Amino acid sequence: MSDPSPCCVAHQAVVIVGGAAAPMRIAVRSPASPGQLAPAPLKATYVPMGVVYAAAAVMISSVATTALADHRAGVLMLGHGFMVLVLPASVWVDGIEHGHARRPRRSAARRELGGSGSMPADQQRDPVRLSNGFVKRYDALVDLERAKAEQLSRVAANSGFVSPAVLAVDYNVQMITYENLTGLTPLRSFYLAYTTGAGAGSEVPELFERTGRALASVHRALVLTERIDWSPPPSFSRFFRHRTGTDAVACLAQPPQAFLHGDFGFGNVHVKDGEGEIVVLDASPNRYLTTHPSTWGSIYLDIGSMVACLRGLVGIRQFTRLRRERIAPLERAFIAGYQAVHGDLLDPRMTDAVAYAIAGTYLQFRYRVPIMGAIGLRTMFRRP
Repeated sequence: MSDPSPCCVAHQAVVIVGGAAAPMRIAVRSPASPGQLAPAPLKATYVPMGVVYAAAAVMISSVATTALADHRAGVLMLGHGFMVLVLPASVWVDGIEHGHARRPRRSAARRELGGSGSMPADQQRDPVRLSNGFVKRYDALVDLERAKAEQLSRVAANSGFVSPAVLAVDYNVQMITYENLTGLTPLRSFYLAYTTGAGAGSEVPELFERTGRALASVHRALVLTERIDWSPPPSFSRFFRHRTGTDAVACLAQPPQAFLHGDFGFGNVHVKDGEGEIVVLDASPNRYLTTHPSTWGSIYLDIGSMVACLRGLVGIRQFTRLRRERIAPLERAFIAGYQAVHGDLLDPRMTDAVAYAIAGTYLQFRYRVPIMGAIGLRTMFRRP
C-alpha cells in the first residue's frame, strides 16, 4: 500500500546548490524510484536533485566528493534507500591519482578481484581502475557482501538471468563497485501496466514466470561460506500468528531452506530492454526482515516478499487503480516458474501467511499511525 520512501527523513529544502527551494510535500520521493519495500517515515520532503546528488557523494567517499562538479557523474537509487554515485572509470582514476583517496591494501586488491597475485601489476596497484560501473557503500560485512554478489553473478550466468558482476572493492571505505547494467525496466512497471489495464499483453505473466525461475535458481545454487540462521522480528511473528494461529519460528524452521536473496521485491528485479532477460540486483539484507547477507532460512521468505509486492505494495495512488482480478495470473505464473526449477510444490497457505506477515511488518514501519497500516493490510489480503 505504501509509496517507496526517500532515503532520509523530512528536512528543509536546501538552495545553496542552485535553483529555488522546493516546497514541503507529503509522501513524495526524491529522486523517483521504481519502487521497493523501504521502511521510512511517512512525511518526507521533495528535495532538489542537486541536494540528493551532493549528499550521495559525501556519503560515499572523498573521491566522489571531489567529483561533485563533474558532469559525467550521476545518481542511482539502489535497493532500500541506498544512494550511489555513478562515475566513469576516468573520474575514479583522476581522484586516485591526485591523492584524494587511499589505495586499497595489496592483499585486499587480490581478494577483491578473485586472484592470488597473478593479475597484471597495474591492476594490483589500482583495482579501482576497473570501476566503470556503479558503487555502493556498506555499513559492515563488505567481504561477505562481495562474496555473495560474486556467487549470485555466477549463478545468474549459469541459470539464464543476469546479476551485475563485482568489478572492484575498496575495503578501506567499505565500498563495492558493480558492473553498470543499462537499459533496464523495473518489473514493477510491467506489473502496473498489466494490472491497471494500460496496454500490457500476455508477455507480462511470462516475465513473472521467469522471475520465479530466477529465484528458484538462487535458492538451489547459491552457496556461501558463512551461515546465519534467520530469526523473525517481533512484528513478523505477531502478524504470522494472527494469520495462521501458529508460531512463525516453528513453521518456518521446516524445510525447504536456502541461502536467501534477502530483499527480493519489485525494487531489485528488472527486465533488460529488448532482450527480456530478468535482472536481479542487490542481494543485501533489507534491515526490517533480514539483517545479514549470509542469511539461511525458509524459501518462503523470498517468495513471500515478491508475493507481498504482487498483492499491492506499490503505493496507495497506484493501489487504487489496480484491477484485482489481474493480479492472480501474475502470482500463479511466478509460483509456477519457481516450482518448475526448484522441484518442490509450494504450500499456498504458507505463501499467503508469509506474504501477509512481510506486508504487515513493512506497513508498520511505513506508517506512523498504526491504523493506516492495518487498513492497508486488510485491503490487500482477504481473510483466509
